[in-house]
Amino acid sequence: MNYQRRRTNSSNLQYIRQYPANSDDFCLPRLLISNVRSLHLKIDELEMVYKDNEADLVCITESWLHSGIPDSGVSPSNYLIFRNDRLTTIDGGVCIYVNSKIPSQRLIKYEDQGIESLWLSIRPFRLPRSISLILLAVTLHRVALLRTKHYTTISKQMLTHFFVIIQVV
Repeated sequence: MNYQRRRTNSSNLQYIRQYPANSDDFCLPRLLISNVRSLHLKIDELEMVYKDNEADLVCITESWLHSGIPDSGVSPSNYLIFRNDRLTTIDGGVCIYVNSKIPSQRLIKYEDQGIESLWLSIRPFRLPRSISLILLAVTLHRVALLRTKHYTTISKQMLTHFFVIIQVV
């Protein structure tokens, strides 16, 4: 097959300034998001990916972790793990890895039993003055809900919950 490179419309591009790690200016943490589907079986591969990309925050959905898998079995060095395992079935669950150099705190009060989510307050050392902290949430929105009559109600409940939290913070 003959592949041709598509032309880029330069009016659609915007330059995003990246700050070097040793810069005195602010920098935002690098974020990696992945739907892993069984984290404990893929931890080595995931570790390689986020180290290659120098990710500070790694959000995982479908972690498939449970109480029988200790944090030490899925926590690489220099990262803290925060997890919210699904208790009813093998699949599901969410977790977040945070570079151990970044101060972070789990916000359990914002988590809702009906919404599979995990909330963190993160305060990197160099942020713009207008930003005092970063509120990070990872949530798992079940595709199976699409087939139920309660899908719209649950989606509205999730959005309402998020907006209430954002207004409180």
